[in-house]
Amino acid sequence: MTDSELIEARDRLRRRDQAVRLRAEESDVAKLQQVTLTSIVATVSGAKEERLAKERADAELHDAPQRFEQAMAAAEAALQAGGDPRAADLAKLAEQLGDVEADLREHEEARQAGIEALAAVEGVLEHLGGARRWSTFAFEHDRLNQAHGQAWQAQRRLDVFARQLADVGVDVRPQLPTIDTRWFVDMFFDNVITDAMRHNRIERTGEEIAAMAAWIRSVLKPLDDGRSRLRALRNDLAAQRRRLHGLV
Repeated sequence: MTDSELIEARDRLRRRDQAVRLRAEESDVAKLQQVTLTSIVATVSGAKEERLAKERADAELHDAPQRFEQAMAAAEAALQAGGDPRAADLAKLAEQLGDVEADLREHEEARQAGIEALAAVEGVLEHLGGARRWSTFAFEHDRLNQAHGQAWQAQRRLDVFARQLADVGVDVRPQLPTIDTRWFVDMFFDNVITDAMRHNRIERTGEEIAAMAAWIRSVLKPLDDGRSRLRALRNDLAAQRRRLHGLV
């Protein structure tokens, strides 16, 4: 691996990163612009060519990160074989980067699992709120059954969240309360007292599930902080690695 090949791989990576940023900026601009019939007609003729050009550019650069990493690894192997004094520092940096990448991946997986668990738990709350608002028994019972089914899915999401949290050193066993769907007695004694009892049960369950949602949010915050810290550390280590290669 020659210096020129390594520099070329670095430049391809830069062009790919620039293209990714440009796509994001274009998307933001498009959302802010009001699309009219005139603007559509004015741009449709060149849209296809522009899209094809972007697709060709993306195809040429999509593997830039992998090729750059391969070039770096090949250059480091050559430095080690040649007894270059930078080889030991580069090997240490590569090991540290591997550890940080693994930690970052685990934080991101735990965060994603938490987001999905939170959405599922909030779905249970939505169904319970609907059940509490309906005074007609049939509607209330239907909403409770929906909440019960949603709670089963939410618990599965919580179980996944717990397993992902274990990977980042957090040992928890979150458990949703049982959704009370008992209705046989209520059907025959549907009056002011039983209606109040049903609503009280729903409210208590809702409070417990709302507390679970709040707990998930409280856990997501340190996961976000940890992810930011690990990204900053990864960028710092990557910068040190590039400096040792003379890629400033």
